[in-house]
Amino acid sequence: MTRPIGEDSPLVLASASPRRKQLLRQIRIPFRTITSRANEDLLSRDPFMNARLLAKAKADA
Repeated sequence: MTRPIGEDSPLVLASASPRRKQLLRQIRIPFRTITSRANEDLLSRDPFMNARLLAKAKADA
C-alpha cells in the first residue's frame, strides 16, 4: 500500500530553485528544503548517469 507524500515524512527538496518550490506549493505537496552543497558541475556525458550521480551527491551532502 502506498501512502500520500508528507504523511509520515515530507518530501525533501535539495534545491534552492524558487520555481520548484512554487510548483510543489501549487499542487499542495508538503515539502521541506535543504539546500545542497553538492557540486553540480557536469559529472558525465550521459544525461541519465549525470542525473543519478547528482541525486546521489545531493543525498550524501
